Amino acid sequence: MCALGNYGIVRPSTVEPSDVEILYFYQPTRDYQGAITVDKLVSNDVISSVKDPINTTRALGGVYNLKLPADRFNQKGFYYLILRPKQIEVPIGDIGVLNGFENMVGLVFNINSVSAPEDKVKFRDGGLTGFRVEYINVADNTIIPNFFRIITSSNLCEAVDSAISTPNSLPAVRYRFNSTGTLLFCTVTPSSPHSSQPSILPFIGQQNQPVLLSPTYFDPMMIEVELAEHDADTLGIALFGDQIKRVSDGNLTFYDRNRNIYKQFTIWEYQNPANSPLYQIRQKRDNVDVTMDFSRIISGNRT
Repeated sequence: MCALGNYGIVRPSTVEPSDVEILYFYQPTRDYQGAITVDKLVSNDVISSVKDPINTTRALGGVYNLKLPADRFNQKGFYYLILRPKQIEVPIGDIGVLNGFENMVGLVFNINSVSAPEDKVKFRDGGLTGFRVEYINVADNTIIPNFFRIITSSNLCEAVDSAISTPNSLPAVRYRFNSTGTLLFCTVTPSSPHSSQPSILPFIGQQNQPVLLSPTYFDPMMIEVELAEHDADTLGIALFGDQIKRVSDGNLTFYDRNRNIYKQFTIWEYQNPANSPLYQIRQKRDNVDVTMDFSRIISGNRT
């Protein structure tokens, strides 16, 4: 049995680094129960796109490099990174009606209320289409949980006075599209009254209420990064790498793949008063003895 007319629509998102917000916190162990401090990274500094190998002028969608700064990620333990769509907080300028279309109600934002230049560029014709709108309680500055609207269109506009009657208690001010305007008119869904209550509009916000705007074309994710003193490579050096022990003083030296000195230890014995050996001790050397050069020793130069 075969299916006809099926098409796949899932594809990796093409995301600008400025569209990503990166938060992180550190824990010395996975089961750490103490207080944590959440910090933020500048996404443009740590995320870069990967070029398409076939056409190097294009980004390879869905594939990005993440380079963590060593001055922040420098302790043994666990770092948890939260990558989420960047949130733009902005107040609602008005709940407006499009002039000539009395049933078209939307959110109006003042572009000048957006301070960050990288955020302000989103407030253009079509720039916020598909964004999610989350609402903040004015009384206590908390986010209304699990309640949001989706922007279905966004266009620059300007305010005009109107003497038309206002059904559903909507204001008399109307808005009309203007590509040079400093206001943005956004329709959201749902915004139309239900047939059972045609006189009651769904809640889409109120004037001066702050909202969070964020894109919806990629999902938030959490990444765990573990920093350890040793990895498989350094453990392999200790187990299978070249070693030389100087018999005269018990200097045991480990070498990396290039036969550079990696670690040094002193091997010595602990004896009882009768000079009988009880323990053999390996103690890490803090001062590296550079005379234990591998090439010099194996070449026959013992001095």
